[in-house]
Amino acid sequence: MRVLVTNANSRMALCITRELKKKGHDVVVADYIKKSMCFFSNKKSEHFIYPSPYSDPDGFIETILEQVKKLNIDVVFPVHEETFLFSKRKSQVENHLRVAVPDYESFLTVHNKDKLYDALTQRSIKTPTTRYIKDFDDYNQIKQQLPGKVVLKPRQGGGNWGILFPEPDSCYNEQIKPYLKDLNVDITRVLVQEWIPTQEKFSHVVIYQNGQFIQDFADIHIRDFPLTGGAGVLRKSCEATPMTEISKRLFDGIGWHGIAEVEYVRHAETGEFYLIEINPRIWGGVNSAILSSLDVVSMYLDLAVGNKAMPDSYQVDVISRWFWGDMRVLPEYLSKSKSKSSAAGHYLKLLVDKTKTDEFYWDDPLPFFTWLCHAIYKMIRNRGVKPVAYDSLSGEWE
Repeated sequence: MRVLVTNANSRMALCITRELKKKGHDVVVADYIKKSMCFFSNKKSEHFIYPSPYSDPDGFIETILEQVKKLNIDVVFPVHEETFLFSKRKSQVENHLRVAVPDYESFLTVHNKDKLYDALTQRSIKTPTTRYIKDFDDYNQIKQQLPGKVVLKPRQGGGNWGILFPEPDSCYNEQIKPYLKDLNVDITRVLVQEWIPTQEKFSHVVIYQNGQFIQDFADIHIRDFPLTGGAGVLRKSCEATPMTEISKRLFDGIGWHGIAEVEYVRHAETGEFYLIEINPRIWGGVNSAILSSLDVVSMYLDLAVGNKAMPDSYQVDVISRWFWGDMRVLPEYLSKSKSKSSAAGHYLKLLVDKTKTDEFYWDDPLPFFTWLCHAIYKMIRNRGVKPVAYDSLSGEWE
């Protein structure tokens, strides 16, 4: 097949591109960012640039439809938040391209925080209490509704972008107002959520075909960026139970079609699983599943073209690593470690034991260094090392 992979500047797209090529498919990659990392991969055959799906969704859809026809694309494989737009415009695009996305009502059930919270409480699924920051005139009022520690985060964005853990013993106004100013997004898109004392954090992935459960996968986060909780930078595949039963309780009743990641934490005191959030798309740790021998890409292609997707098995205890993310958390990891030498030794061991990374492969090395160049450029442009999204994310789809 000839497959178009979007969001080509992401490591997820890179991992999927390599896996598709390995299975004999012809891969075209695209993004709205010039010189995206997948553009430099020797596993792709062609690439092109499209308008930002965030700020110009009409231009994005128009360009995709044009290129699908021009390049004879068989399947579109959306990787990041452009997945949401394909779902919203499903009636517009489904006669012109093949893509595996849910109907928009199903999508909103798990993406819209209000609808998700209602769905979870109706099904007796434990989840942190969540509020919108816009509902508070005085941010110190948060302490009355959500006593104890809380976390602030945008409804859309990367796993480590825009996260704040305000100190509960200090004035929230003094902490949150500068945070919102630096975040530079519409205040209506910022959430404040009850913080759950965490023993372990998991990614649980479900794959459905026309409302029928096909497959799931899980890994445990050994280390996140930031350490307090975010994107998994060091992961280990594990058994999916008991998360399977919890996720199915939600997804079985909404007619899901496609892939979704469900993030869980295990409460440090009670041992109970709390559903933290859902990413209704390809997830950041997709390479964890690929390296664990789960054929995610073939399942997706079957969903897209209408073939019956078949369940598969995967290996557990397979460790994988987002290398550059792990490098970014290294200073924090060292500063919080009791023994700096053992912490540094742990990082060196990961290099020596050849733990597989998302970015670097000897037969396709250029994308690895492309990401570093982008990171340096962003640090210079933004005059700092805090994670900042390339796009303003102004086009949130509701």
